[in-house]
Amino acid sequence: MRRATRWAGLAAVLVFAAVAVRADDAKVSGDLKKLQGTWVNAGSDGPDSTWKFDGETLKTTVNGAEYSCTVKVDEKAKPNASIDLVVKEGPGDSQGKTSKGIYKFDGAKLVLCVTLPGVEARPSAFKTVDDEAYVFELKKE
Repeated sequence: MRRATRWAGLAAVLVFAAVAVRADDAKVSGDLKKLQGTWVNAGSDGPDSTWKFDGETLKTTVNGAEYSCTVKVDEKAKPNASIDLVVKEGPGDSQGKTSKGIYKFDGAKLVLCVTLPGVEARPSAFKTVDDEAYVFELKKE
């Protein structure tokens, strides 16, 4: 009887884990799914950076500063798909602030233009504006 109870308990845990994985997979779809993995500078003149997307979490290092963010994308936004990076951990007073951005896939490259945390206006073009928004051209590692 004990053995049957253990197996039933194990089966319940496995079913719960499978349902949880499917729920997470549902969250990671569309462009968010395309973003998954590690991206590095694609030889552009932008800031030195590494971007690691894992589910709805981003860990990035930009010019030596490390950030951990929650990622929200709107691939249907017009005229450019939008991305919001809510800073969970970061340097200075960036924690709790949002970097607003736009993005596009250009062949094998990911092009991002994101604001510094806390800048209110979302970029409208893929253009660097000092102390406001920066462009990153990235390739998948």
